[in-house]
Amino acid sequence: MKHPDDEAGAVAEAVDRQLRALVAEVRSSSPIHDLMAYHLGLEPGPGGSPGASRAKRVRPVLLLAVVETLGGDVEAALPAAAAVELLHNAALVFDDIQDRARLRRGRPALWCLCGTDQAMNVGVALQALAHLAAARGAPRDRAQALGEELGLCALRLAEGQWLDLRFAAGERPSIEGYMRMCGAKTASLVSSASYLGALLAPREDRTEPARRLGYHLGMQLQIEDDVAGIWGDGAAMGKEAGDIERRQKTLPLLYAFGVAGAPPEVAGLEALYYSDRPLRREDAAAIRRFAAELGGKAYAEDMARLHRDLALEALHEMADARDSPAEAVIRRLAGPVPAATSARA
Repeated sequence: MKHPDDEAGAVAEAVDRQLRALVAEVRSSSPIHDLMAYHLGLEPGPGGSPGASRAKRVRPVLLLAVVETLGGDVEAALPAAAAVELLHNAALVFDDIQDRARLRRGRPALWCLCGTDQAMNVGVALQALAHLAAARGAPRDRAQALGEELGLCALRLAEGQWLDLRFAAGERPSIEGYMRMCGAKTASLVSSASYLGALLAPREDRTEPARRLGYHLGMQLQIEDDVAGIWGDGAAMGKEAGDIERRQKTLPLLYAFGVAGAPPEVAGLEALYYSDRPLRREDAAAIRRFAAELGGKAYAEDMARLHRDLALEALHEMADARDSPAEAVIRRLAGPVPAATSARA
């Protein structure tokens, strides 16, 4: 039996082949298709830009694992799997432009190569190709439901980005508001991928636990990314700087800044963080230290653990047996989270 990592890698390669075929089919004399392939990580960019680090293809791999778990045709579901990856990458194009992020997967973001206007064209093209792929892959009796799900997911992604931009513009989110943003911007597409896997199986009686499975997995992955963005290796993640240096409003910081009875220094650092004044290296180091000391890291890890447990609970409601293909993927993606800690002030 293949190791889960080997199996997931083979599935990701199958998705890549599907993506290459889709881009090739609509190729014209315009270089927009080369830019699509570059952003998808399928080939080097213009001028010899380096190849991207291997994309995990989390969403299509999950969709296909759910299809297999519920007895569906994995090969027939490949176009739908490619569709969710295309929609995800379209959102990343717009996200990088709006965040002015210069790196994506360790190499220049698309807008840095071709400018914002042309990058937006590529994003629109990726969205269009997603809907073309989905229509091709869906059985006739499920095509409408699949198209509606992708459309609703695109709306949720836009709503999540709208909230994220409000926060970036200076609005101070509550933890509840931040979680709503993550649910729309990050978890919605993972949720749709899992849901579509059940829809295409076909096992309509399992679509709702499948949706919950994807939602909670997406929330866990986002919260763990929040922790890694402060205490992880930004270079290894393909980022220019850590989340503190970029003044991101993420869960560990929102929790720590809200702790009652924190040292007076924390209030000053919070005011600095939400201002336009320069953030020095020593300021970032102090914020990082206090975020851990005041329980922000522990709170985020506890929330990640909660969502992991809820994802596994939904998985076992969806699947007829343990050790299913979906469970292998979930356990590989979700992985072990740190031992339970108590988020203390």
